[in-house]
Amino acid sequence: MATKEPLSTNKNHKFGSEYQFYPRWGNGIGFTGNTSIKDVQLDYNIMITNGNQEYTNRYEEDNNTMEAIATRIRLTPKRGLKIGFYMYEDVMTEYEEIDNDLEPTGGRIQLFSYGTHVEWTHKDFGLEIEGVQGTINPTPGETIKRSAYTAMIYYTIKE
Repeated sequence: MATKEPLSTNKNHKFGSEYQFYPRWGNGIGFTGNTSIKDVQLDYNIMITNGNQEYTNRYEEDNNTMEAIATRIRLTPKRGLKIGFYMYEDVMTEYEEIDNDLEPTGGRIQLFSYGTHVEWTHKDFGLEIEGVQGTINPTPGETIKRSAYTAMIYYTIKE
């Protein structure tokens, strides 16, 4: 299936948000696995990454001493139904431009996001729904709350 990523949840910066709910990639270490409890399948991912960095190439320089943590748990309680829960938390260094150079301000930006994803399929039909909530705390005492939702109905023509 080839579809574009939903702008509201995966590329919300295109709507003017300064920060995405969670980054699209990161360097770090991850743990992944799966198990079953009775007839329910469960898989999980836990990742510790270098997190968001505003002004550097994340593959070349990690200028943020704090690390980010992301988790995802996905349940498959019955055939054709998947339910996922995820969380992302990061603390980033604030920068300001001084004489055409970017200098750390000594401040921190806290980013926290969580959400759920449901996918239901029956034969060639499918439905996906995702909801994401999050907060950004650019300075102590100031909190920006955000929400985003997407839904997609699809039909598989050919595998």
